[in-house]
Amino acid sequence: MLNTPPHLLGAQAPSTNQRHTLTDDDRAKVTSILSRKVKVIDHAAFRKPDAEARVFDASVMLPIPDVSWYLPWLNARDRIAGSESVVRGVTLSAEHEVAYFLRFNYARHRLAQLHGTLREEPDDERSAALLDWHDRAIELRNTLICFNLALVPHVLTESIRHPDKYGFIGDGNLALIRAVLNYDVSKGCRFYRYAFRCIRKGVLRPLLRIQKSREENATDGPDPVCLDAPDRAKANDPSETASEAETMVRLQKAVRTNVAGLTRRERAVVRRSYGIGRDGQTLEAIGSRFGLTKQRVQQIRAGALAKLRRYLEDTRVSAMN
Repeated sequence: MLNTPPHLLGAQAPSTNQRHTLTDDDRAKVTSILSRKVKVIDHAAFRKPDAEARVFDASVMLPIPDVSWYLPWLNARDRIAGSESVVRGVTLSAEHEVAYFLRFNYARHRLAQLHGTLREEPDDERSAALLDWHDRAIELRNTLICFNLALVPHVLTESIRHPDKYGFIGDGNLALIRAVLNYDVSKGCRFYRYAFRCIRKGVLRPLLRIQKSREENATDGPDPVCLDAPDRAKANDPSETASEAETMVRLQKAVRTNVAGLTRRERAVVRRSYGIGRDGQTLEAIGSRFGLTKQRVQQIRAGALAKLRRYLEDTRVSAMN
């Protein structure tokens, strides 16, 4: 359970006069805050005279997030990834969602105001206010992240088709954080819809980069010499050897020109599996390279060889006709 300060649940934030004289650590923190740009999501409500009282209405009691499910799910994701019985937590209603985001964005709005004045003319009173609004913004940001943390495993389970998709949880969490920072309640779209797209894009980007890099690297190197080891029982038969050599040349040409219509991944798997232009690799090693299981590598290789066989058979029939 998240330890949420009382002012996040409805009560007013502590006033700045409750903070004593700034310590050296406080001053160092102020300097650090002033060195960073503050992102602001504006709202018409912030420009009203009683904006703070309205946004932080003490009569509005907001729920507290529950993330007790997260670590058990994380530890068990290989067995029950995405299970609805594991991914639980308190969800926000549309009204509570708006209230939380208004508070978060108003805190950043005030932080930006103080940020500008303190850079020109620093003083302890406004520095104390800056620290209070900064702390409040951080707490609200973390609260919103915790409320929506279940979106990450949901997106990975429902939208990403990759054998190691749960290895990209960190990318999904970073995308969720960016979504919280950039969400604008005035647009009228629920946060989970906006965040779903952000998380999916945040996970797909590294996946596509890795896949592109691996496929490009896999197709580098000299042209293949052979696709399989010779049959030892026929090694001493000159006619069989000549026929086999001819077949190997045709297969080499088929892989090089890709007339059999192999995908880039199929060509890469065949090259690595049979040591074409490089040292041969085991199915496990190939799977590790491409983020695939051993069984999936076998399927890809079998599909590639089937295409090559069909091509050779078709060309042989065409030659006979």
